[in-house]
Amino acid sequence: MITNHEFNSRWWGAPVGITHDFDLLAASSNEVALAARAYEWIEARVPTGSVPPNWAGPTNGFYWVDLQLGYRVSLKRIEQLPPSWSFVAADRLSIDVDDFADFTAERYGRLPGTTPERIAQRYRLWAQDLIDQAPQACATVLRNDEVAGYVLGSVDGSKASFTLAVASRGSSAHGLGIYLGAAALYRSLGATTMHSALSATNLPALNAHVALGCLFVSATGIWMRYSDPSGRA
Repeated sequence: MITNHEFNSRWWGAPVGITHDFDLLAASSNEVALAARAYEWIEARVPTGSVPPNWAGPTNGFYWVDLQLGYRVSLKRIEQLPPSWSFVAADRLSIDVDDFADFTAERYGRLPGTTPERIAQRYRLWAQDLIDQAPQACATVLRNDEVAGYVLGSVDGSKASFTLAVASRGSSAHGLGIYLGAAALYRSLGATTMHSALSATNLPALNAHVALGCLFVSATGIWMRYSDPSGRA
């Protein structure tokens, strides 16, 4: 029911597990403790459609942290990037991962011992992986030749996966412009649809995506369970 989450384990510096199985959320404390003994913490990502309507929630150490909403949008529906805005792909201009603004809607901040710097480190590692895998699908977004933010993802045929949007630390640019930059980037690479997910707690991002005309297509509940070094929940 639990597998190793390679990226989170690398970031955290200890084994981290992941599951998509509702049965683990509903299991007894003893069953979960036995299954989780190899991991310092576990993230459960379970589609809300898999959760029974009368379920009262876990009683085995898992706690609720987020609701992720998946969406898709036709890139033809999204307006063109305004003339004062532009983008430069990472295969032409390196992305400054040290310029990322702080992440306020961040579920991993609820883990014991997590600091803002540790969260920032996670995003730097994640961004660098994305850049290494698809530099042409990652870009710096500029407004009037000043950095507004960064967009990172990948393109497979006509489908763009928009993985991460980050504001520049020193920018006051509106977030919607960064999303328009992502749409412009992926259109230039031949994509016709853009797919991603975001936290239901991130109201500014939700409003920006409503303005883009996104269609929400999935909802995934996220719970975590943390064990201390002795293995107790």
